[in-house]
Amino acid sequence: MDGLRVLKYDYKRRFGVEIEVNSLSGRDFIDYPLDKNELPDGIEYIGEKIVKNLKIPVILHQWHPTHNNNNWVLKPDSSCGIEVCSPVDKGAYGLNQICNVVDLISSDKKITIDDRCSFHLHVNLDDCSETEITAILAWWVKCEAAFLDSLPASRKRSRYCQCIGISDVFYHDFIDYFAINGALGKQKYYTINSFHMNKKKRKSIEFRPLGNEGCKSVEIAKNWIRLLIHFVEMAKNKSLPRPWVDGVSGINDPFRGLLWLDPKDVFRFLGFLDCELCKELTEVRNWFLKRLKNNIKTDLLGMWSIQGRAKAIEEVDELISHFKLDI
Repeated sequence: MDGLRVLKYDYKRRFGVEIEVNSLSGRDFIDYPLDKNELPDGIEYIGEKIVKNLKIPVILHQWHPTHNNNNWVLKPDSSCGIEVCSPVDKGAYGLNQICNVVDLISSDKKITIDDRCSFHLHVNLDDCSETEITAILAWWVKCEAAFLDSLPASRKRSRYCQCIGISDVFYHDFIDYFAINGALGKQKYYTINSFHMNKKKRKSIEFRPLGNEGCKSVEIAKNWIRLLIHFVEMAKNKSLPRPWVDGVSGINDPFRGLLWLDPKDVFRFLGFLDCELCKELTEVRNWFLKRLKNNIKTDLLGMWSIQGRAKAIEEVDELISHFKLDI
């Protein structure tokens, strides 16, 4: 390891999450939406449980936008019933508080978490310049396929987590990178969005790929947050991808343009291949590889089929062998 760059997980970036759970009544809120001033069944129960067991304050709200909150906020959600919003926090303390709430909710047999629920991560970018924000969004578009490969089929086809790379938002030789922020801020349902930033509500981005697994598993929630915070820090310090140049020998570099990267290049981008990693990032890397191995082979058609992901499957197996992991 002598001479290798050392990556430590000591980031101070602020973040918050939304943890979605079902109301205790199991109500279908699409067919039977809440009245204007109505609170979903169970919101008081969950709030009291958090206060009693974790000794942290909780605010119950009718639906309203939650921006820069300093306390845990519980409010109605129009699809599943209840949204549990963390305060904006950072570091190990913030991560542990989120994990404690996930553990408390997921271990209660009265509380159900079905496919209507998902786990959203908001990451604060107050310290980032326009160029750095653009780089984060551009590199996400390039790494998006690998992140989606680590998720089950239900998230790959979810309309609440729309894949940018197979949409008509961009084309492969797109070069107006500074238009990315606006393009990804028009609606909230892409895998990543800058919706609130474009609405001038808060300088943050939202990651939506993780489904209800993050609401039910401390291990998944913890490693997903660490992985994406690390991604943001690595992307922030990268230059913008160089423009794609078509048909020129030696120029068609996968790191150019907005075309997807294969897993090995994503691991190289994250520093997982060429750097010495701290304990936390080693855990994240190994967890991510296990997720890729378990989820990349799906029964979906086209891009997400076994044939469509053949190169990714091959590279994941090579990475597992390279790191001598028993997966």
